Amino acid sequence: MTMPRRSLCLFAAALASAASAQVQWTSLSPANAPPPRGGHRVVDAGPLGAVLFGGQNASTYYGDTWNWTGTDWVQASPIASPSNRAHFVMCYDPRNNNVVLFSGWTGGSYPADTWLYDGQTWTRAAGTTPPGRDWAGMAYDPISQRVILYGGHDWQRSTAGQPNYDDTWAWDGQAWTQLTPINVPPHRWGHAMALDQGLGVIVMHGGTAGNDTWLWTGADWLQVPTANAPPARTRPGAAHDPLRQRLVLWGGSVGGAAASDVWEFDGNDWTQRTPSGTAPAVSDTSGIFDGGLGAIVNFGGALVPNRSSTSNATDAYGPVSPATARTFGSGCAGSAGVPAIDASRLAWLGGSYEVTVRSTPPSTSLWFVVGGSNTRTTTGLSLPFPLGVVGMPGCDLLIDPEISLGRMANASGEASFRLGIPALPVLLGVSIYAQSLVVSPGANVLGVITSDASEHVFGGR
Repeated sequence: MTMPRRSLCLFAAALASAASAQVQWTSLSPANAPPPRGGHRVVDAGPLGAVLFGGQNASTYYGDTWNWTGTDWVQASPIASPSNRAHFVMCYDPRNNNVVLFSGWTGGSYPADTWLYDGQTWTRAAGTTPPGRDWAGMAYDPISQRVILYGGHDWQRSTAGQPNYDDTWAWDGQAWTQLTPINVPPHRWGHAMALDQGLGVIVMHGGTAGNDTWLWTGADWLQVPTANAPPARTRPGAAHDPLRQRLVLWGGSVGGAAASDVWEFDGNDWTQRTPSGTAPAVSDTSGIFDGGLGAIVNFGGALVPNRSSTSNATDAYGPVSPATARTFGSGCAGSAGVPAIDASRLAWLGGSYEVTVRSTPPSTSLWFVVGGSNTRTTTGLSLPFPLGVVGMPGCDLLIDPEISLGRMANASGEASFRLGIPALPVLLGVSIYAQSLVVSPGANVLGVITSDASEHVFGGR
């Protein structure tokens, strides 16, 4: 959808207004799926793909490994595997490029073991471990580059009148170390723990301790006071959406029933969402962000808290109108090479529209031109338009230059602009284009070169 001229003016000048909810649940239909279960874990293991292990359906415990391809589930055949179990913790360790699994419940014991998956097989790690437990929380900490484990449950401790765990442990790829943070969250189990890639820290929420929110800062726990919070729950799903920059929490056990509500954390506060579609009402569930789908994918979960009835549905949660961005066309060379547009920041309603140009001559003058078309200018020129006629051979005008924004490149040859985007639903799906014209003396007769161009499509998050 090309931006009309009046919409472009509206974009530049309008005041923000409230936008309706723009998220949805979509039921996926893979040809194959693991058997129904809850208490399993699915992790995004980077180059190893999305990995699912274990879980429980009634009295059956699983020890199978599956991969999610983005369209289907494929069962793996590792040479060795952990014993059948549920309610363990599992996460990806990018520093060591393996999946780390710890403990869980086998139906009769809490194995105090650590397993590593390299995409081919599982290997049991040697050494001392934390005490065995279930319903703990674990996530990778990019600050210390270690896997962090917190809390958990042991029914034998409970029956003996002892509290749930409130200990913090770190796995460095070789060994576990118990940490002694200054601040210790109240003991709990069934809490959510996930890495918020935007904040660069682990977020922990809820569990049996209530509905509090904590951040792991690399060496200590920091409680975050929030104006709003999800109702207290245990065993929800949680994953970070890096495109929308939100930590998403869904489902869990609330008041003895499987919940279907969805909450999002933006680093400061929680917001309840009202997605369209049919939300899975599950606890003991797990999901990941799927970059190909641009959405969070949930698999399975318990339909009732005791896991006597479970699901093997695959559902996706994401924006109805996603923001997208791309670059296109080619620039022309100057003294520092060919200027290149960076369009990696997505344009969401209520957020900002930002474009950067790199590889310009240091500290030079330049202009960003912004417009609503990449096929024809307001004056009727077809695009791309060759600029050799004005002394810029090999350079092309790629977009309609309706607005010009002057900037000065820094010493590294970079410059940016940022404009606020009104939260107006009429802008959903609208495209806006940008290109840079850069002063580069001696590059051609005019002494000006061009970059490639970008297209941003406004989305609602």
